[in-house]
Amino acid sequence: MAAAADETDLSQALAVLERDLTSRDYLDVLATMIPTDLAAEWQRVATEDNYHLFAERHGGVDKLSGDPVLKAAYARRRKIAAAFLDLMRGAYAKKNIRPPFDDEAVLTKALASATKRGTKGQLPDFPIRAIPPVAGAEKHWPSFRGPTGQGIVIDTQIPDRWSDSENVLWKAKLPGRGNSSPVVWGDRLFVTSEAEPRGAAAPLGPKDRAPERLLLCYALEETKNAAGEKVAPGGLLWQIAAPQPVEHETLYWKNTLASSTPATDGERVIAFFGNAGLLCTDLDGRRLWHADLGTFPTMHGPGTSPVIYKNLVIVIQDQTVGTSLCAAFDKRTGERVWQKPRPNAAGWSSPVLLRVGDRDELIYNGSNDVVSYDPATGDEVWKAAGTSIESIPSIVSGGGLLYSTSGRNGPMFALRPGGKGDITDTHVVWRHERGGPHVPTPAWHDGRLYVVSDTGVVTVFDAATGETLSQKRLRGRFSMAPLVIGDKLLLVSEEGVCYIAKSDPRLEIVARSDLKEPVLATPAVLGGKLYFRTAEHLICIGKPSAAVDAPAAAKPVKQLILPGESFLVENRPAFVLWPPQEKRRNPQPWIFYAPTLPAYPDEAEKWMHERFLEAGIAVAGIDCGEAYGSPDGQSLFTALYRELTDKHAFAAKPCLLGRSRGGLWVSSWAIANPEKVAGIAGIYPVFDLTTYPGLDKAAPSYGLTESALRESLAQHNPIARIDVLARAKVPVFIIHGDDDKVVPLKQNSAELAARYAAAGAGDAARLVVAKGQGHNFWQGFFQCQELVDFAIERANEGAKAAARQ
Repeated sequence: MAAAADETDLSQALAVLERDLTSRDYLDVLATMIPTDLAAEWQRVATEDNYHLFAERHGGVDKLSGDPVLKAAYARRRKIAAAFLDLMRGAYAKKNIRPPFDDEAVLTKALASATKRGTKGQLPDFPIRAIPPVAGAEKHWPSFRGPTGQGIVIDTQIPDRWSDSENVLWKAKLPGRGNSSPVVWGDRLFVTSEAEPRGAAAPLGPKDRAPERLLLCYALEETKNAAGEKVAPGGLLWQIAAPQPVEHETLYWKNTLASSTPATDGERVIAFFGNAGLLCTDLDGRRLWHADLGTFPTMHGPGTSPVIYKNLVIVIQDQTVGTSLCAAFDKRTGERVWQKPRPNAAGWSSPVLLRVGDRDELIYNGSNDVVSYDPATGDEVWKAAGTSIESIPSIVSGGGLLYSTSGRNGPMFALRPGGKGDITDTHVVWRHERGGPHVPTPAWHDGRLYVVSDTGVVTVFDAATGETLSQKRLRGRFSMAPLVIGDKLLLVSEEGVCYIAKSDPRLEIVARSDLKEPVLATPAVLGGKLYFRTAEHLICIGKPSAAVDAPAAAKPVKQLILPGESFLVENRPAFVLWPPQEKRRNPQPWIFYAPTLPAYPDEAEKWMHERFLEAGIAVAGIDCGEAYGSPDGQSLFTALYRELTDKHAFAAKPCLLGRSRGGLWVSSWAIANPEKVAGIAGIYPVFDLTTYPGLDKAAPSYGLTESALRESLAQHNPIARIDVLARAKVPVFIIHGDDDKVVPLKQNSAELAARYAAAGAGDAARLVVAKGQGHNFWQGFFQCQELVDFAIERANEGAKAAARQ
């Protein structure tokens, strides 16, 4: 008997590995890898379904030969592995290094180790909650990754997109460089920076360089500084330099003397500056105390961030050469309260404070071990072995578990809290030997763990079991820890490309923006604004205030062919054509129209829209520009949908109407949101990107190269995913000419109808072919009574469904 398809399908990780073989995005990242990156990267070949384990699970290579399906699946896995290792071999050759995997024993050991494992048996559940630095901290952003230290954003009313000219409220030039994240308390933002000494006539050499380590405070609202001078939002209120140390650290090129994020409790701000010690000021910049912590001759320099616990500030900085630091200081005086020994190891993780059951714990993701301390005394509570020798990500909690990731493609595991002593063999719920990120801390949301690798691979895990739900590649490298913002995630590449994704198993990208500056720090998010620290600037992203918006909103933003109103949504022109007042309803049935370019809807469509309004159906749309169904365009569709359904009682299920390229818009949004669609009508609509506008023109709207878009058509091309609508039996009515040279009938509307039929939903798709007609203004396209009747019926049905709910 032949093997079932699900036995032979590639895992998510192996499928991404296969795509990487020809991906320009991946090859660009590969070119940036240093030897330590490559030492981890080649081990990506050790997926859980690699050819070695695949053969082992099916009784060995000899037994595979008796089943042609298994034999082919094995051969495919072997081919992927060989091609990927050849790619790695070329990268090693450029650095004149012999690849370790050329030793067959090394390769076999790696392949054999790629299994998920964990403890068996039940352990008691303990509730876990974050310990904020002070009561009320949830109203601020007081430390690294926010008030919980878990990257959870309380205020979710942020814009979905931004650019040089859109939703940038202010931009401030920073004095010098740094990798620390900003923190916010009230109307003030605090950040650290490494700057050349003031008054230096010329750049100093590496031996005599004595940069200042600055704590900076910026105004978030208009105020006055200590001298009584007016300071606008984004203006520098004050800065203070930490005392110069006797000697300066040796830094990795990517590190700085300002990589530690400060912490504040609303009365004081405390910053860790490595050899320059701990500096504490009040919120007006007056120095309260300074603690000399000695020298940090660690590999690559220091990088941890302090945490505040009751009246203590706690710092853990492991070192490879000097003595590691694990100590607590009185936050009011700077006096050392306790200090505990730590092993010499390379680590830059920041500790987190969690309440586990009825016990407060300080949990540190160290090299080789995860350790829990009593934050009041520093006494060790428990320890679990299994992290890598270089640990940077912090511990993440969620769903009653703790999650540790470490190393370049290193181990990942979930721990059940509540133990004492060595819990390695008793409390590990699941473990993956590989896949962990080197720098970015993961994010937990709604039972899923989102792990972003430094090289752009994003994996979504079932957090309770460790099973992989999906995996995809994003362009570029990543250092920033992703943030959970409501039902979305924010991810930012080191190149400054910002992705907003649905925090669902598929991690669908809904918006993409570009800060056009390098970003390694995690932003602060508060009050509907994002505060990014780039290589050179602080950038405040947010929606303009009503007062700022008023002049633009006061004049029509779009000329309409029928009575209605035009307005801005996410700073993009949108409109509603309203039926007569006496025919309006609650919920209001409506038609979601595309493409809303400046000239659309046009006079050719006026008859059709008049019929809709007479029937009590509203028509609405938003100008996405030449979005071609891209995630950015979809996010604008969603923004208008929410505006109308949340604030104006529009029905939750509109009928979508796409004309020409509008077919890409409505079909891509419908595929992502089939439960929100009552039906789809189309006039010679586009469903296949390759036919119109062509991949070369569409690629920029997706933020991809032409080749990268071609490689990901299964993800982005609506016609490739139309089965989603067929399975949901979303009704469709289309009129299309058989002589259309711009949008060929065969590859677009006819293909949709064929796929519906193949899925057993042929009755749900109606295609009217206009003989001898092309892509033109034939009256029959725009005065098609059957199309109008369909759209009215589906819009009404969508409103009835909403009323029933």
